[in-house]
Amino acid sequence: MEQSLTTTQEQLSQRVAEVVRLEQNTRKLSAELKTLKERNGSNEEELGEQKAMIDKLRKDLLSAKEETHSAIQEGMMHKQKAAKLEVDLGGAKEQERTLSDQVGVERIFGLFQLYKGVLNADVPLHANIRMIVRVDKLTHYRRPNF
Repeated sequence: MEQSLTTTQEQLSQRVAEVVRLEQNTRKLSAELKTLKERNGSNEEELGEQKAMIDKLRKDLLSAKEETHSAIQEGMMHKQKAAKLEVDLGGAKEQERTLSDQVGVERIFGLFQLYKGVLNADVPLHANIRMIVRVDKLTHYRRPNF
């Protein structure tokens, strides 16, 4: 019986030691669980902040895309206006050349008519030359060299 009692005491001691070890493990695991829950809460808070940041960035990106699209359209409109103005300017320059040529021709023709009238008049030659010189000075036009 003594042997049985000793065996029972040893088994009891082993079980008590096992219970103590299990309690220590339970406390240790409870502490780890508490730490993990705190980290989880912190991580979830950070996740919420990051989701909010992603939403803000998406909105900013959409706004930037819209601004870029508007800027591109505005640039295209300015390019079209510039092209039209270049065409208009080319036409205006051509018209200016035509009018300038026409004015020059009309002026030369007018001077020719004047010279012709002066030379046909019954005036001595030296007087005709003086008259032509005065007309040239008055019109500020250089006679072409023929």
